[in-house]
Amino acid sequence: MKVRIINKYGEKKPTIVGTISLVSGLITIFGGFDSILERDIFFSWIPNWVPSISNEYGVAVLWIGFILAIFGGFLISLVHYKYESRCPKCKRFYSVTEVGDPKVREVNVRGGVQRTTYRTYECKHEDCDYKETKKIQ
Repeated sequence: MKVRIINKYGEKKPTIVGTISLVSGLITIFGGFDSILERDIFFSWIPNWVPSISNEYGVAVLWIGFILAIFGGFLISLVHYKYESRCPKCKRFYSVTEVGDPKVREVNVRGGVQRTTYRTYECKHEDCDYKETKKIQ
C-alpha cells in the first residue's frame, strides 16, 4: 500500500496534503481543548464573539483533529520511508531491507549498562552488492 500511494500520486502531492492535514489537525485539537475547557488557553487572540462549542461537540472536534493529524503524519511518513529504503549504491527506491536479527551488545559502564544494537541492511537486487551494518545506541 505504501508503494502504491507514492507511485500513483508522486511525492509532492502526499507531502502537501499530509502537511495541510497535520497542521489543520493540530489546530483543530487545540481548538477542541479550548472549547471543552471553556477558556482561551491556546487561542486567546480569537475575539470573544466567537461561540464556544458544547462539550459533546468538543469531543467530536477532538476526534476529527486526531484523525486529521494521524492521516497527515502517515502521508509524510510514506515519503520519508521511500528515501530511507533507497540503496546508496544502485540508487533504486524500496531496495534496502534489514537482514537477520539485530545483534545487541551490553557493556557495563559507570552509571549502569549501555546497550548498543547493530542492524545489518542489504540491497535486495541481485546485481547490487550493497551491505551495511549500522550502530544504533
